[in-house]
Amino acid sequence: MDFGPSYDPTFEIRLPTNTEEVTVTVKDQTQAEVWENDVDLTDPAQREEPPRPPSDSPQRLEAVWSEFVDSVSDPVLNQLLDRLRQHGIINQEEMDSTRTRTRADKARDVLTMVVNKGAEASSCLIEDLRRLDSSVSKKLNLS
Repeated sequence: MDFGPSYDPTFEIRLPTNTEEVTVTVKDQTQAEVWENDVDLTDPAQREEPPRPPSDSPQRLEAVWSEFVDSVSDPVLNQLLDRLRQHGIINQEEMDSTRTRTRADKARDVLTMVVNKGAEASSCLIEDLRRLDSSVSKKLNLS
């Protein structure tokens, strides 16, 4: 497929107005699935805020460690790092050294840093993940 050097292929999806969630799947020419993502279409302003996770948050993160590493995307990890830095949970050096890692190693580093910093840090990560990627949060039962 030749789309030219100055633009990327795009597409449009039209759904009924009452659609709350949709799974978007992209397949290549051979019908092999190359990407899939659940998309929450509800208005963020109208979503009910769930209660803050309990103080056993480090254990909750440890219980979903492998699934987190397998599921969380690189862009979400970068946003989580930004938020952890903004909340003062990690410092600039920790953020910079983690950003240079592969996606899976970055996910492991984020979990290790946060779990080692205790319940408040773990709760913050869970809350930020819920806001940034609700589908992964739901998949891991962290919402």
